[in-house]
Amino acid sequence: MKRWLSRRAWPFVENIAGVPQGGRAYYAARMTATVVPGSTDRDGAENEPDFDALLA
Repeated sequence: MKRWLSRRAWPFVENIAGVPQGGRAYYAARMTATVVPGSTDRDGAENEPDFDALLA
């Protein structure tokens, strides 16, 4: 399980028994093709507000 999760860039933590556990919100976002919290765009740019629009 750990190798599959790591290869597909799914974040997880191990419980005391060493079994990987992932977040439900992350799973739901990936399965419904919505924006994953804390992710980046496909081109590598982070999702940040356009502060230049405030200065104009």
